[in-house]
Amino acid sequence: MRHAMARPAAVLLIGGCALATSGCGGAADREAEASDQEPRPVVVTTAEAVVQPVERAIEVVGTLHGWEEVTIGSKQTGRVLIVRHDVGDRVSPGEPLVELDPVDAKLAVDEARSRLLAEIVRLGITAEQARQFTTRYGVSEEILSNEEVTRIILEIPSIQQARATLEQAETRLNRQRQLAQRGAGTVQELQDAESEHRIALAALDNAIVTARTVVANALSSHVSLQQAEEALHEMTIAAPTPSALPPGVPEVGQVRYAIRRRHVSEGQLIRPGDSVFDLILEHPLRLRASVPERFVAEVAEGQPVTLSVAAFPGRSFDGTVSRINPAVDPVSRTFEVESEVPNPDLTLRPGGFAKARIVTDREDHATLVPIEAVVRFAGVVKLFLFEPSGEGGFARELQVVTGAERDGMIEVEGGLPEEAVVITSGQSRLADGTPVVLRPEAPVPGSPEAPAAPEAE
Repeated sequence: MRHAMARPAAVLLIGGCALATSGCGGAADREAEASDQEPRPVVVTTAEAVVQPVERAIEVVGTLHGWEEVTIGSKQTGRVLIVRHDVGDRVSPGEPLVELDPVDAKLAVDEARSRLLAEIVRLGITAEQARQFTTRYGVSEEILSNEEVTRIILEIPSIQQARATLEQAETRLNRQRQLAQRGAGTVQELQDAESEHRIALAALDNAIVTARTVVANALSSHVSLQQAEEALHEMTIAAPTPSALPPGVPEVGQVRYAIRRRHVSEGQLIRPGDSVFDLILEHPLRLRASVPERFVAEVAEGQPVTLSVAAFPGRSFDGTVSRINPAVDPVSRTFEVESEVPNPDLTLRPGGFAKARIVTDREDHATLVPIEAVVRFAGVVKLFLFEPSGEGGFARELQVVTGAERDGMIEVEGGLPEEAVVITSGQSRLADGTPVVLRPEAPVPGSPEAPAAPEAE
């Protein structure tokens, strides 16, 4: 009985296997037929290449510095009497910053002036005459050999007395010579007269030398007085006056120093060389940035610079490359570039961090494509052109060289045909010659092509 039931089951099993084998063979045949057909087009999006002006620039970061940064120090010893300014103040050149106690300096001026007066009294001239002489001839030997000074020297009472004594000795010597010629005088009297004449002549020469020494002493006293007056003047410490005006500042009256640090307080005793204030010129500023050495041949003085700072997002500031360090740092392999940045409204702050673009070149007719059209893989940079054909088209692969980027676009240097259309999506499934079809644009909501919104139940 069991054998009789097993026989139909075996028949059914064999029949099922035959049917399965027949079905599997049909699927394989269909796949082979499908493989013989053309591949399905890839759905892509495209964009047209555009021709626009483009700037080639180097992106750098740097620090803003004042046009001039100076530490004002004291040249004299003294006690701080008045501090006239503090951090944040703006001061003009020559404006007083600190005053030291001037008592000792005034006494030194009076002492030097009294010594000068004593010398000019011996010369018999006024202080104004002495000032005119030193102004005209300076402190030099010329003032001693000048005819006018010589005339003044000869009018000194001591010189006149020596000249009178010499004249008297000459008169006596002449009389003794006449007596000796007539045999009325003695040899001793003639020799005494000659000695007196020589003594009187030497006395006159000595008086002239002494007078010239008085002139030299007067000059020395005059210099000492000037030194004392300068020391008195330096008891007031003032902002410096620049020898050269910063760019963009037409006159000294428009120069303004900002006080960034104060080092002294009233009552403090300071000595020569002690710091008093740190000053800085805020307009213009200097931007110092390190540039990789591979750009040495591209950066040049006069190139425009655009910079931005975190304190003013969305705002840019213009500058110009003003100086380039001729040496490359062997450690960082960079060289320093300094740019002049106008800052008339004092918006930018010295010491701040800035991002900058150094514009090295400008192309008026550059070809730009969307950044997403460029494919980079294994060191190869390429894009796909859309070549229309029938209802769709096919992709054509093109290796390119890229340049500057701007606003989502990238420059393609050469090799791109005019009015080219590039593929911007689906590149991972493309190869040269792959058929493509454009993705239909989604209708604008509210347009007749847009599907109606389902009604709420």
